Amino acid sequence: PKMLFLLLCAVTVAHVRAESWRINFNNNVCGGGGTEKCNEYDYIVVGAGASGSVVASQLSADPSNSVLLLEQGGYSRNPDIHKAADWFGIQFNPEIELGYESTPQAELLNADGTPGRVERLPRAAVTGGCQSHNGMVFIYGNTRDYDKWANDYGNPGWDAASLQPYWEQILNTFNGKISVPSRSEPFYEDLITAAGAQGYRFNADPNLGTRGRQVGVSVRRYMNTVDPGGESATRRSAWTEMIETVSATRSNLDIRVFDRATRVIFHGNTAVGVEVTNIGSGKKSTFYAKKEVILSGGVVGSPQLLLLSGVGPRADLQNLGIPVVHDLPGVGKGMQNHLFIPLFGPAFVNQSAALPSFRHGGTGLIMIGPDNGTPEGNLPSLYQVISAGNAFRGPSTAKGFSCWVEPLAIAARGSLKLKSSNPNDAPLIDPNWLGTEADRQNAIAGFKSCRQLFANPALSQYTTGDELWPGPQVVTDAQILEHIRKDGTDDFHLIGGANMGPSSNPNAVVDNRLRVHGLNNLRVVDNSVQPLITSGNPAQPAMLIGMKGAKMIMEDN
Repeated sequence: PKMLFLLLCAVTVAHVRAESWRINFNNNVCGGGGTEKCNEYDYIVVGAGASGSVVASQLSADPSNSVLLLEQGGYSRNPDIHKAADWFGIQFNPEIELGYESTPQAELLNADGTPGRVERLPRAAVTGGCQSHNGMVFIYGNTRDYDKWANDYGNPGWDAASLQPYWEQILNTFNGKISVPSRSEPFYEDLITAAGAQGYRFNADPNLGTRGRQVGVSVRRYMNTVDPGGESATRRSAWTEMIETVSATRSNLDIRVFDRATRVIFHGNTAVGVEVTNIGSGKKSTFYAKKEVILSGGVVGSPQLLLLSGVGPRADLQNLGIPVVHDLPGVGKGMQNHLFIPLFGPAFVNQSAALPSFRHGGTGLIMIGPDNGTPEGNLPSLYQVISAGNAFRGPSTAKGFSCWVEPLAIAARGSLKLKSSNPNDAPLIDPNWLGTEADRQNAIAGFKSCRQLFANPALSQYTTGDELWPGPQVVTDAQILEHIRKDGTDDFHLIGGANMGPSSNPNAVVDNRLRVHGLNNLRVVDNSVQPLITSGNPAQPAMLIGMKGAKMIMEDN
């Protein structure tokens, strides 16, 4: 009897995994009857990441709306996901990570010096999306980023002033859930002094949107519960704050996990539903939307789903045997991604006592600039992260502090294409790092800026010896560029692929209300719509897009 009981338990667990369980077990969205009969909703949201969680939460706040939230991964039960101090350990965990890679990059070098390095592109399949495995950095970006979205790319309503109310909503949602590392060590003040010598003013809060400024030297903010020690801080995300907190009380919100959307269903030019495949069993199901289908599958997931559904460049779709629903050349184009470039300074004089809050928090200070003295001025070109020790990659002997340079002003554009018509095949993703001469020169300038910071006399008391990596032998621009090409790495900030813009722009996929051009009842609401990468990390723009997108959906219905 005991063995029979255990066998039945195992079968039950396998069945739950294979048959897409719902968070709201007592859900009566479709009037009851179980998952087989409950297949029609007002709205279907594909993807439970940063944007999708915001959209589903906002739409389901109205009890008259029935909402289905689909997630191809599982529920974020792994305790390591929620440990803020272990974020890099969860980044490549195969339990949630999809294993995507870039195409060979012409400007990135392999260890033997040959071009064509392939970089890992971590994307999470789990409730919370990439906010369940990212570095939790909380940064708004530059107001001019959003002004350029509106004015330079033809998207009225997306300027910084228009977005400020949505940003305030996000700040209110995460009130008390944003941590700021302590500045108790003298090193912080001396580093701020050194940054000031390069023209970077201290900025108490870079996240004030139109009420403040982004540039300067700041203490970095994180999306986790405030914990001065750092060891027990808990990760926060749009999922934890906007879905987990309300799902049990909203009978109009249905959440299905382990169900991957493989095709948007159309009647003519109108989206009417989504076909999904269960990750465990392979079983196919169809769900219908009475009002709209909203794609929030992320920068890879949303363009990929459009292409699999027959929406994209006609020739590419025909070559793969995919029936063309709508010829939309911009799908998969216009992508951008930041590159992270390392420099490890001299070793600490006293490693055991050095920067305790840096060791716990991972990163303490950021420099964004150049700072020209005006509230915002020109868009910043550099984002420099000051860390302790071997924070990401490099020699294990790197016991000093490091400066990771992230060039912000990116000119090159990348792309995403399908490898085949099989939804299980990873798409071909080309970030096109360092793809222009302007990008290469900006990266060299950023590297030199870090070296200038480390050479400041205010920091000399903390370190001894020469630069650890790449070392003092790297002097000329050509040598610096070779280091950048060999050791620069993905910073996990991919955007674009369903870019926002007017129909007159041949590369635009959605309009300024995030409606897919030429189609009805279909929107893309996530970072794939960004027409220009922001000056910072992508999690906050993703929530901002979700907040404004949800408002427009409700206005239009």
